[in-house]
Amino acid sequence: MTRVLLARVLFGASAALLFASGWAARLPAPASAVASRAAARPSLALFDSTLLSDLVDSVSESDPFRLSRLPIDLEYTLPGSPTQAPPQMAIRVPPPRLTAIVGGPPWRAVLEGTPGHEGGLVVESGDRLGSFTVTEVTRTSVRVRGQDSTWRLVLAP
Repeated sequence: MTRVLLARVLFGASAALLFASGWAARLPAPASAVASRAAARPSLALFDSTLLSDLVDSVSESDPFRLSRLPIDLEYTLPGSPTQAPPQMAIRVPPPRLTAIVGGPPWRAVLEGTPGHEGGLVVESGDRLGSFTVTEVTRTSVRVRGQDSTWRLVLAP
């Protein structure tokens, strides 16, 4: 058999199976199966029409969507709670840039972008630069501690 003939046979067989399954699904079900399905369904409880109309009236009288388009008379803050200004976001200071390492032990570094200083600034371990502290200077990197974070600045090759 060639591949084309085999593909045609498989296609015909699958089409015949699909047709047969669709035809079998349309046959009427036996009476016992219909009765068992009807018994398994829950019975629908009818609502009391007066109770339902009372609930509809109470909801519509409370005007939940403010159809009059006027603001409500209630305060938006809890009674007794002081009104507070929203907390201010902390201003993130960008880390300084390492531009050079100078000398040998003890190492010194040239940093740019330090607060309060223009241009490059030569620093060594222990120096304080505004809110920054230089904690370590090595041959290839500098460790700078800020108020809430620590940066390791690496000298670009």
